[in-house]
Amino acid sequence: MSRHFLFKLGIPLILLVVVATGTYAYVLNGAKSNALHTLGALGFTNPNIGETKYQKGHAFHLNTQIDDQNLSTLELISNPLPLVANIMGSNTNDYLIAGLQVTGRLDRKSGLDVTSWMPSKVSASKLPPMIMKKTNIDLMTPIGGLSFDLNAQISAPNQDGLKDVVINLNTKQYELKFNTVWEGTISKSGDWQYDITVNDAGFNLDKAQASRLSGWFTLQKAGTIFPETSGQLNFGMLTITPIILHNVDMTFEGTYGDMQTIIKANVAGFENMTLAIDTKQTESGRTISASIETNDKDDLLKVMAQLRDVKLWQSDQANLSSLMLTEGNLKSLYSSLKDKNADTYTLQVNGTALSLAGKIIGNKDNSQSFVISLDPAQRNL
Repeated sequence: MSRHFLFKLGIPLILLVVVATGTYAYVLNGAKSNALHTLGALGFTNPNIGETKYQKGHAFHLNTQIDDQNLSTLELISNPLPLVANIMGSNTNDYLIAGLQVTGRLDRKSGLDVTSWMPSKVSASKLPPMIMKKTNIDLMTPIGGLSFDLNAQISAPNQDGLKDVVINLNTKQYELKFNTVWEGTISKSGDWQYDITVNDAGFNLDKAQASRLSGWFTLQKAGTIFPETSGQLNFGMLTITPIILHNVDMTFEGTYGDMQTIIKANVAGFENMTLAIDTKQTESGRTISASIETNDKDDLLKVMAQLRDVKLWQSDQANLSSLMLTEGNLKSLYSSLKDKNADTYTLQVNGTALSLAGKIIGNKDNSQSFVISLDPAQRNL
């Protein structure tokens, strides 16, 4: 074999080796960039990728710091190196995020606050096919520290450009517990929708408790600022101290600034007493329409006396004070009702959150028998 032939053969081989080596180096150097891009699409603004190892066509990034204060960390993010993975016979091209630990706080003024995480930076449409395992979220909240566990899976886009998403989000503590499954899709334009199933839920707060809570709701965002939601929740027991409700059905529909909620329930401790509440939240405020119905006027007055002590927030005392449920006014109402008989007695309440008006309506033989205003100034008009 001549030297000339070997020389001609050697040049292509050298070029091939150079190209292969350069391509491999490019792929490896791009692994860290791809991992950062994925974390950025999850809303993390300042991650610091840890040690990287390569095995079977995947890059494994270990011990990533999510923020400068090391409050949130990530044990592992693994991204595939498609060319290498295919050569080595890997059977998955999914990204893997495992052992994500997020620490933050949640309050009414600032909302959800996690260091180096910005909700506005979340871009679900840019997320690659991925699996999230053993994600733990610890939050300080007005009701104390809460811990949530999350597992998720995002598929590759289908022929319509939609990615399937399945999320399991759970917590199990004295103050709050629930088991939820989120199933939905993400479009390439960034729109999304989820169907959420709620199982085995409940809460124990200072002034409110719930048990045997289950139901469903949907969330959908299609080009709007706030997502649309609708759903139904069922409570075996709901306590808003000192009122205890059971067999509670709640339905809701709307957006953050335009929401309607309807609640129907039985009032525990009083036979044949039912409660219904219809609230609407709009840009101008919240309107309330509520009724409590019973066939015993003494029971109705007892519940009205309990309503004076219902407080969820500091403003509630002022809200309910507009009904004038003072001890003296309740005695006056008792005197007005003493000689009146009806088949049903209904307390009706209407108005805005800061200005409620109420009246007692008596119905007999399917027709209205009398109306008594809760406002003493209107009672004898």
